[in-house]
Amino acid sequence: MERLQITKTISTKKHDWLQFLKAEREEEFDVIAEKNPIIKKAVVELKRLSQSEEAQRIYEARQKAISDEKARTRTARNKAYREVVVNAIRMGLSNEQISELTGLTCFEIEKIKSSTVA
Repeated sequence: MERLQITKTISTKKHDWLQFLKAEREEEFDVIAEKNPIIKKAVVELKRLSQSEEAQRIYEARQKAISDEKARTRTARNKAYREVVVNAIRMGLSNEQISELTGLTCFEIEKIKSSTVA
């Protein structure tokens, strides 16, 4: 029974990809994409590649802006953690207490300690 289920799953995936390759209208792509998340990614990429050069440029600029914002957020979060760790050290908290407070590992706390001393 389990082997039949595995074969059926593989067969369904192959069928979905064949439908994707045969599709000609956007509606057909959308129907297939709803059934299979991997094919959904392929449809998104196909639509992106099918855009005009101007639309692609706008898309890529937006993706870069999103990436830049994530980097800024990550940097701000790291700075905030660093400040909390430094303040906790000044208050005399142990690495274990700081770890419990921040969720950072003792190794990460030690890295912050050594960078503030240097």
